[in-house]
Amino acid sequence: MEKSKYSAATILFIVTLMVCLVMSETNVTTDQASLLTLKAHISLDPSGIMLKNWSSSASVCDWIGVTCSSRNQRLIALDISGEIPQKLGNLENLVELGMGDNFLTGSIPISIFNISSLQYINIAQCNLSGTLPANICSSRTQLEEVCLHLNELIGPVPTRINECSALQILSLSYINFSGSIPLGLGNLSMLRKLYIGYNKLTENQLSGNMDRLILGYQLPNLEEIYLNHNNFYGGIPNSIVNSFELTILNHSFNNFTGPIPNFLGDLRFLEANDLLELNLSSNFLSGHLPREIGKLKVATLIDLSVNKFSGSIPTTIGDLQGLFNLSLAHNTLQGFIFESIGKLLNLERLVLNHNNLSSKIPNSLETLNYLPYFDVSFNDLSGEVPSSGPFKNFPSRFFLSNKGLCGDPVYGLPPFHTIGNGRHKGRKVMLGVVFALSGTIALIIVAIALACAVISYRRKNLGKSIIEFAPGTTLPRVSYYELMQLLKGIVKAIYLDLGVLARSIEELLIMEGMWQLRCSICNTKLHSRVLM
Repeated sequence: MEKSKYSAATILFIVTLMVCLVMSETNVTTDQASLLTLKAHISLDPSGIMLKNWSSSASVCDWIGVTCSSRNQRLIALDISGEIPQKLGNLENLVELGMGDNFLTGSIPISIFNISSLQYINIAQCNLSGTLPANICSSRTQLEEVCLHLNELIGPVPTRINECSALQILSLSYINFSGSIPLGLGNLSMLRKLYIGYNKLTENQLSGNMDRLILGYQLPNLEEIYLNHNNFYGGIPNSIVNSFELTILNHSFNNFTGPIPNFLGDLRFLEANDLLELNLSSNFLSGHLPREIGKLKVATLIDLSVNKFSGSIPTTIGDLQGLFNLSLAHNTLQGFIFESIGKLLNLERLVLNHNNLSSKIPNSLETLNYLPYFDVSFNDLSGEVPSSGPFKNFPSRFFLSNKGLCGDPVYGLPPFHTIGNGRHKGRKVMLGVVFALSGTIALIIVAIALACAVISYRRKNLGKSIIEFAPGTTLPRVSYYELMQLLKGIVKAIYLDLGVLARSIEELLIMEGMWQLRCSICNTKLHSRVLM
């Protein structure tokens, strides 16, 4: 009989059940009996295909929606909808149960967890409700993967989860679990991936030692851990250094406090570890960002935003050549944006808004050609915003609330040097100041030299007149009045140059916006006139 697939009009809810069976004393008759029981739970079959086709009068391998192994004629694939029946537990040689990404109803049958051969359970992204059976691991020594995320389950995480000693993947995210993490979870030494994000879990029974129990010595094979979007509190422990296989650490959106643990400085951890993602955002962590963060050479994401970190951005961040996403927003960081960040050529997101950063935006960032998102709003930055590279496409909101910034009006910023010809005129004024100052110094030197020459001349000629001139010879004399007139002319010339210098300095200061210094310059000029 040619097999056909259910159309959307025929079956509204489709579930995929992948079943891998091993050889045993049971046969295909057992599979047929279990599926006939399942048939009774089918919720929708408008055309009656299953009603007519799923019958004991035909081989189960010929049923619509059923696929059997060509080797032993045992069930390996099935399309169904409706509730999961208790008698599904009669498939006693079941190895893999995959029913994820569907719209099932009801609760998870306890009988499923009585299948001793079961190694893989995936009932994720369904519409299942109720609580998780307490005996999920009571007799299971082979269960390696449990994926139940995105369901409507409630209640606590089963306290006997530690009895699944071979468990490698546990995914319980996006459920409505509450309470605390079971103490025995730390005994799952084979665990590689732990997903318990987006729940209502706390550590109220663990006295702040939750992370110590699920990290470090007891979980040395851990590769990924997601504790995000829960109510965990306390510090992040240093025992994480013993998880040498860790690649993703996500503790975001919790209530963790204290500094970042010094695991970043542990050479054993860094030499054996390829940490790709470090996400500690939206907590209450404090202290300075450790310089050792630059040792995470293969990191692609570092998100430490929405915390209470202070101090400066470590220059060592410039060593993270593989970084795609760096977010330090909503802290109290101070200091500069260092030129070294311009070496992060793969950077796609640089988020530094809502800090106390000062100085200028380094021009080295113009080389970050893959950077579409750069937010430095609500800081204390100043100077001209770079205009080439990725800065050509940034919106004005990225630069809001930085009173000292200037640049292209497209950013909503005042232009750089608004008077005359802008920056070129500023350079001309500066050159004028330099020349005027140089001329003034030269005139002062000439005046001093001339005065010294006059005095020397008079002394020398006075001595010669006694010896060389006859009595009655009249020597040329320079009166005190004539000498003062000469010096006054020199000082007047110096004053005129000082006036030019003062006017040049005044113009330069006006161009730089330093209006408060104008009065002091005017007072200096007035004082000079009084002296003259």
